[in-house]
Amino acid sequence: GELKLTEATLYTTFKRLEQLGYILSYYQEGKNKTTRKYYHITEKGKIYLTQQIEYYHHVQNTLNLFFKGETNETKNS
Repeated sequence: GELKLTEATLYTTFKRLEQLGYILSYYQEGKNKTTRKYYHITEKGKIYLTQQIEYYHHVQNTLNLFFKGETNETKNS
């Protein structure tokens, strides 16, 4: 199925990431004098993001090997 994100899901995730120190938020006046909330990734967040990307690639490679029918035994032979 298709992944659908709602605003509630997105902002709940942002709140959790901010509580963990991965992002910071700040308010800034935008067009038409409206106040907007912006987010900025922290150094801790960049490290976490890099780790998650590496983990994603590991899982993806493992699944690719699985669906191709390869195992460590057949791959090393």
